[in-house]
Order: sequence, then C-alpha cells, then structure tokens
Amino acid sequence: MTVAVELLVGRELTESERAIDVVRLDRALAAAKDDLNAAIHDEMLRAVLVWVATGSPPRLGVSQAMRDVLDRLHDLGREEGWLELERLGYDLTGRRHYVEEGPSDRDVPGYLTRNLRGVEVRIEDELVRADLAGASQQAVARAVMEIPGARDIASRAISTALINGFAQTFEQNADLVSGWAYTAVLDAGTCEVCRPLDGTVYDTLDELFRVLPNFGPNPRCYGGGRCRCRAVPLPAGHAQDQRRPYSAQFELPADYSYTRGEVQDAIAAAGSLHDLPTGAAAAKVIVDHALPADNPGFYDAQTLEIHIAAAADTPAMTFLHEAGHYISHQALGQPGELSALTEELEPWRQAVGETESIRLLLALLDLDEIPAVTGSGERVRVPVDHDFLLYLLHPEEVWARSYAQWVATRSGNQTLLRQLHLDRRGLYPMQWEDDDFEPVARAIDRIMEQLGWTI
Repeated sequence: MTVAVELLVGRELTESERAIDVVRLDRALAAAKDDLNAAIHDEMLRAVLVWVATGSPPRLGVSQAMRDVLDRLHDLGREEGWLELERLGYDLTGRRHYVEEGPSDRDVPGYLTRNLRGVEVRIEDELVRADLAGASQQAVARAVMEIPGARDIASRAISTALINGFAQTFEQNADLVSGWAYTAVLDAGTCEVCRPLDGTVYDTLDELFRVLPNFGPNPRCYGGGRCRCRAVPLPAGHAQDQRRPYSAQFELPADYSYTRGEVQDAIAAAGSLHDLPTGAAAAKVIVDHALPADNPGFYDAQTLEIHIAAAADTPAMTFLHEAGHYISHQALGQPGELSALTEELEPWRQAVGETESIRLLLALLDLDEIPAVTGSGERVRVPVDHDFLLYLLHPEEVWARSYAQWVATRSGNQTLLRQLHLDRRGLYPMQWEDDDFEPVARAIDRIMEQLGWTI
C-alpha cells in the first residue's frame, strides 16, 4: 500500500507518514460516511413525517445512531494515535493507555447539530412546495432522499471525529514527542493553501496549532471542514531542525476578512519557497481598520507587529513588503537590528544597484519636474518628490520591495502577480520589470540557499 500511496503523491513517504495505517483509516472513514449519511437521512425522514402529521416545522437532532458512528471514529483515532506513536519508536510503557483514559468531549455532536440547522432550512425550501398531505411514507422517504446536504455533513463530521481522537492521544503524550509534521494528501483535491504546507515541521504544539488548531482541520483550507490534512508525530529521537516553517512565524487575526485571506495567500506562497531560522521571534499580523488606503501597512519593530490596512489595494504584496522588513529585523544578521547592509545581503546589493529601476530613481533626484498623465488623460508636469525618492532608495525599503517581488515571481502565485502589476503603475518605478529584476531574484535565490532556508 505504501508504494501505491507514493505513486499517488509523487514522492517517497516520510517515516512519520509510513506509520499511518492508510488502509484501515480509509475503510473506516468510508463505512462511517455511509452509516452517518443513513442516520442523518433517518432523522430527516422522522422530522418530515412529524411535519406532515402535525404541521410543525422540521427539527433535526443528533440521534443515538449518529453518536454511535462518531464515537466509533473517535475511539479509532485514539487507538491509531497510540499505535502511530509506537510505530515511530516512542516508549509508552507506564503511560495511561488510551482505553483507560476514556474519550474526551470535543463537542463533535455540537458541530453536527450546527450543520443540521442548514438541512432544516433545505427541507422547508424543498418540500414546502410539495403537497405531501396524505402521501404514503414511501413517497415522503423518496422526497427526503432527494434533499442534498446529508452526505456533505457526514464527510465533515467523520473527519472531525477521527482527528479529535488522534488529538486526545497526541496531547496526552505530547511531552514525549520530538516534533510534528504537516502532511497533505497531495492529490488533485489538495488545495493551494495546504499543498505548500506539506512536510512542514513544527517543534512545538503552539507552533503547530497556529496552522492546524487542535490537529486539524486547517481553517484556511479551501475545502473548509473537508480538509484532509493532519499532523503526524516525528519519529522518536528526531533532531530538531534549526529552521522553522514560514507559516509558524506569523500569528494571523481571528477575523476571516478579505485582507486576512490575501495575507494567507502570501504566507502560503512564501512558505513554499523558504523557511525561517528558529531564533527569529514570531510576528503578529493585524488588519488595521484605522489606516487609510494611501498607507497600506507598516512593520512595528518594537511590538513585532505587521499592520495591513483593511482598505489596502494590494494586501498580499503589502504583507510581503512588511515581512521583508521583519526578516531584515529578526532573521538576518543580528536579531533585533535591521540588516539590509549586512554582509549576508552583499550579492543582493550588487545586483539591485545595477538595475534600471534604481538607476532611474537616482536620476530623478537631479530633476525638479517630470511629465505625468492625470486620471482624465491630460498630460501635465509635476514636481519631483525628493523626500519620497530618498525613502524609496533607502536600503531597507529596497530590500523589502525586492523580497516581495521575489516571492511573487518565484512562487508564481497569481494573486501576487496581479498585485505586482498594480504596484508597477505608480509615478515612480517602485517595482522592477521582469527582465530588470531577474538578476536580483537570482541573487536572493543564492542568499536563501547559503542561509539554508530554501525548501
């Protein structure tokens, strides 16, 4: 089975992934999905029959049959979590056995109840138009079976129940575990958020839970509750890496705003290219509703906060620009000091100093006015903003713009490339044209390799 899975994902499985009993889990999930789907339909039929008989709106509850399916999966997760730890070489002698511990309540029935509310609405929407008065029970049952939603809910709930079982065992034995890895399925159904995270290693549960709260699912996954990714323990005796996954360095805001989603895309793109050193302190990302659109963001070196304006036109590129400042401040050179002039970045400084964009900015310093075109298409001459030019030419600003463009071009992320195009449309050449930037990108490639950050 390992060979078949490796052929599917196109790479050799890690030792942690080989400890997963894929066959057993897949069979159990498939059977549980069928059983839970049937139990939900039985509850739907009961509710509709009551509605037909009494006229009261359909109300769905979590039946004992549903609970039995979820409890079965939770127990399987607890057992397989224990077995995975043993397969990975952990000595569990003297540990409280998962059977003795008993299951924890992670409110999977509550999760199921919330999802059933949506089915109640669908029942009323679909059947209120049908005249079921006097209809046979078979006719009502056929109508219920045609209402969508049950299998989708079943898919989400069984994954949650299984992962919660794993989580209980893993948390109870977390003091033994030398680290955690993110594993994604890596097939056609793996989304752009989860794919770059595959193989990411986390030294602690705190780092892991920033990406996979309570071991999963990933709240940023495009599949939502259907996310199939999970955390796996690293083998016993695993030496902790000197690198930390990019995503583990940034604490995202709780709200799921447009800006937050754009930042997630940027983090996933950068995380597909490089890690960061373990010595770098984590930064907090804040969606700032007080910032005007003409001030899209800033990095606060005192609080280690990256502020992104909620009204920013290019929030993903803005985040990467400010992340460039954070990297200069925390990851390069001496932590806590800005590093654009350090020896590590000498190849970048040489390359960027020879670009047409920088030469043009320098040439503009000698001018008083330059031609421009207004929004209405009128050609005018405008005074040169020398203070702004000096700001753009500051080494830290040049590095931040370089880093953001490097992530955009090397990752090929379409959101970033679109926003890069927007950033090129200003009066001054803040970002580079592709050919002009390529030597700079190659220099950053070499720097990342020399630092040992490249993935």
